[in-house]
Amino acid sequence: MIVSIDVKIRRQTIKRLKHIVLLSLLVIGSIVLVACSPKTDNGTYVYDPSKEDIKKTLKNKEKILKGLIKQKKPSPSSFQLRLQMIKVN
Repeated sequence: MIVSIDVKIRRQTIKRLKHIVLLSLLVIGSIVLVACSPKTDNGTYVYDPSKEDIKKTLKNKEKILKGLIKQKKPSPSSFQLRLQMIKVN
């Protein structure tokens, strides 16, 4: 009887220790996650190009479109769509 009571008490204390260790690990993990999370980035960054960037992009696109138009000569039965680039000053 005394031995069985002693074994039950040991099992209960081991279970309690396991619960305490698990809870402490969860608390420490949540603290680390909150501490390491970004504080200022909210994902709303919007790229605002300068006029020079816009001009470079338009020039590159214009070169590409001119190259495509020069490469293909349409047959009389095909449909052709031409794009015109507008210069930005």
